[in-house]
Amino acid sequence: MTHTPPRGDNGRQLPSEGKPPIASRLLTIVEAAEALRISRSSVYRLFDAGQLAWVQIGASRRVTSTEIDRFIRRIPRRRRDSNVVASLCIS
Repeated sequence: MTHTPPRGDNGRQLPSEGKPPIASRLLTIVEAAEALRISRSSVYRLFDAGQLAWVQIGASRRVTSTEIDRFIRRIPRRRRDSNVVASLCIS
């Protein structure tokens, strides 16, 4: 008898502990805020400004870890182009 490794919904093999790859993990608002080192309120302001994408699961919003990474990569360019990030702290 052979052992078949666990597979995710997309058919990809999951890591041995059965957790999805980190790039596809969904973070709570608190986890997203911790990852960005900002407040929960600032996360919601980023949602409202269309600067951070989110998904609805039931009554909850979630942010992918990939979206967090994308947002972080874009911060230096935003600071040069406009003061968007700083304006979130002021409002």
